[in-house]
Amino acid sequence: MNYLLDANTFIEAKNRYYGMTVCPAYWEWLLLQNGGLEIASISEVRTELTDGKDDLAAWARDNKQLFLDVADDDTQSVYADIVNFLSGEVDKMLPGALDEFLRGADPWLVGVSEFLCVRRSESLPELETRFSF
Repeated sequence: MNYLLDANTFIEAKNRYYGMTVCPAYWEWLLLQNGGLEIASISEVRTELTDGKDDLAAWARDNKQLFLDVADDDTQSVYADIVNFLSGEVDKMLPGALDEFLRGADPWLVGVSEFLCVRRSESLPELETRFSF
């Protein structure tokens, strides 16, 4: 795999550029790229996507093969390193920021470190006291 996709890349694509019914070729292309070992995502992103009740949630449920499991020893070890590092930064952040960050997929995306992570983000001043990557 060369690219690892965050949840927001799927959500933004669906909501802005490549609606599921407007541009089904995009969603087929993602699966082809996954089959060619170019792109993937992780199980935690799939969980975030399938929490919804829309076409994207159904698509994520139907295409489990796109989402890598993070239970392997290497990913678990990197995740533990991330938690240990961030624990030392807690006093600089809002109360509960670490717990909030660790509940999401982001630390796991970092844990699968052999890929280039693709995500859409923007600078938000209110996030300066929260964990983000």
